[in-house]
Amino acid sequence: MMAKYPLQHGPYRAPAVQPGDLIDCVRYEGPVCVGGFTRAPIPWPLVEDCGRPQLVLTGDLLRALAQEQTKAVAWWWGVSDQTVRNWRTLLGIEPGPPGNRPWQEGELALVRDATLTAAEVAARTGRTPDAVYLQRGKAGVQGRKAKAFPWTEAHDARIRERYHTARAALLAEIGCSDKLLRERARQLGLALRPHRMVLPPRPWLPEDDAELAGMAQLTARAAAERLGRTASAVTQRRIALRARAGGGS
Repeated sequence: MMAKYPLQHGPYRAPAVQPGDLIDCVRYEGPVCVGGFTRAPIPWPLVEDCGRPQLVLTGDLLRALAQEQTKAVAWWWGVSDQTVRNWRTLLGIEPGPPGNRPWQEGELALVRDATLTAAEVAARTGRTPDAVYLQRGKAGVQGRKAKAFPWTEAHDARIRERYHTARAALLAEIGCSDKLLRERARQLGLALRPHRMVLPPRPWLPEDDAELAGMAQLTARAAAERLGRTASAVTQRRIALRARAGGGS
């Protein structure tokens, strides 16, 4: 394949998983169920979040985010430049070849200054607050917490409405760090995402299995829409039914 934006530090390979497998994702801070793959130059596993497929942030994708140009990551993983920038903001990764630009001694002195908040250090160094948090974690420095962030009722209403569906947009609108947004969401009782909530699973009844069997020609997403379930749940059930049929033969 003739690459429009060549990768400088590859090769990069997708995780060896199949739909229905569990894989760790740093976005959700734990394992998620693979619901399918992208059709990008580097096919990548997807997880369904509030009905929208999202790339699993794991493995070589994290390495590429730290080492490659924004347009190269966007082209090879089939996303927009803004999505790559949002991922880097979420992870505290500074853009630029070959990846994180080195921290200068003057910047590190500000990082070690416990009287400054991460936002203040970020403003003085041109870094993101999350990058400062990561560097302070390495140095064992807590720093002064930004307890005086001016949260308002309007902020809280927007967080309740959009935290699970438009987190990157919220960060830009409110102007706080991702860490502060997560802390506020936890205070508002939004710490768990819908697909991570511990709820009793909806059982598969014999009539459900029969109906699913009649949808063999449909994709998992199409079958899920008809059954009122998630595509991941349909994929896992199909795998279970195939295993049961194979064991009984």
